[in-house]
Amino acid sequence: MSELPKVDFSPISHLRRAVFRDPDKVSLAYPTGQLSAAQSLDLVASLAQYFVSEGVRAGDVVSLVCANHPLHLLAYGACAWIGAIVNPINVRLSAVEVADLIERARPVLAFTDRADSAEWGRPTKVVPVTPTWRTWLEEQPKIDVEPVECDEDRPAAIIFTSGTTGIPKGPVLTHANLWWGWRNLREGFGYDRRDTLAVAVPLSHIGGFNGLTTDLFCSGGTVVIVPAFRPAELVQTLKHWHVNTMFAVPTMFKALCAQGGFTRENLPDFRIPLIGGSPLDRDLALKMIEVGLTPIHVWGMTEAAATCTCLPQRLLATHPISAGRPFPYTRVEVRDQNNHVVKQAGIDGELTITGPNVVTRWLREGQIVREDRWLPTGDVGHWDEDGLITIVGRSKEIVISGGENIHPAEIDRALAGISGLEDWCTVGVSDPKWGETLAVVAVPGKNPPSLEEIRAWAEKSIARFKLPRKLVLVSKIPLGPTGKHDRRAAAKLI
Repeated sequence: MSELPKVDFSPISHLRRAVFRDPDKVSLAYPTGQLSAAQSLDLVASLAQYFVSEGVRAGDVVSLVCANHPLHLLAYGACAWIGAIVNPINVRLSAVEVADLIERARPVLAFTDRADSAEWGRPTKVVPVTPTWRTWLEEQPKIDVEPVECDEDRPAAIIFTSGTTGIPKGPVLTHANLWWGWRNLREGFGYDRRDTLAVAVPLSHIGGFNGLTTDLFCSGGTVVIVPAFRPAELVQTLKHWHVNTMFAVPTMFKALCAQGGFTRENLPDFRIPLIGGSPLDRDLALKMIEVGLTPIHVWGMTEAAATCTCLPQRLLATHPISAGRPFPYTRVEVRDQNNHVVKQAGIDGELTITGPNVVTRWLREGQIVREDRWLPTGDVGHWDEDGLITIVGRSKEIVISGGENIHPAEIDRALAGISGLEDWCTVGVSDPKWGETLAVVAVPGKNPPSLEEIRAWAEKSIARFKLPRKLVLVSKIPLGPTGKHDRRAAAKLI
């Protein structure tokens, strides 16, 4: 990469230019209404003033625990205006899990459409997300000060992701990280402000938040917000809004392919389907080619503002499981166990990344990249003969089920105190629908619980999508050299 140019990273600057160009263009569409670019900017200004009136200052955090909603993007803009940090949290998490993330983020305000905020513990002001949210916001005064300067080091967002120990990490994404993610995506996919995006993956995930969404919102495109994934309804939404692009995980695209109208003939404007979040299997790739909706395969991660590599549509038929080449402003290397760069094709190593889109620290945990500014991803892969990356697995134990990152240790902890099991170990297993799912390998005691009873116990403290779907009873769980459960060996017992 050559020397990077000096740029304006401020979302408000971009949104103001979008309003100047076309104030009446639809900016945000949602099930009960829509906002023009000018209206979006006005509501951002009102929300920024509300934040100030509630004591939010530069560097403070504002969390959102709700289904996909216009407030996710309006809060992103309002936080940028005053130098605060937006923190979308997965609405599907249990109250216990949300409480943990709220404690870590320490927000001044938290917006939610849930009724269990009293269980979160931390004395954060909770703002209910109600059907009258827009009227409430339109009645607020607008901020009368200019936006803060968004230099390359100013934090913009905290998006929690699974850690290697099952304890969520909070990568701190700066405005520069997000902006360079935008540039990667624009140059990689060939979209611009004339396009319409549907966002059906959670806005609490980087693929929903910065996977084109914040860029098109700020630059004058149209963002169609989908609160819940219902395949038949989503096909109709894509058709009604003439959607040009959408990111989804393989599980979602499998469900869409089962719908009769998910074809190029029915969706002629849908030219850039984006698929990622978990491995793309050959059958799904070929099915999408068959229906005329050839996707771009993306490998990304929260710490890279969603952008590591992508495979162009023209190469999918010949390289259906490849992750492609690095985005223009991201560098990728394969490194061996001694941290030496591996350039030879076919030799596996850990994928490491660097670039202006890559974060340098986690929330309250300091620097995460090495001194050379390269970040180990935990993914294992190699270059092929055509100079493309193939990902073969993960050095970490994270399971990706339906696009959700789950660490088996979370389920292990959730089963603490259960009766009828002497020992247990949770592992990931392949699944034709979800990509991967969770299984509990357990040593039974007296009156061992059924799978249904195990799920009911675990659901007290973890989200439903993390619950195990299989139970295997064994006489002994394999141990590694240090006496810990050997998850890889345990998985072979299934």
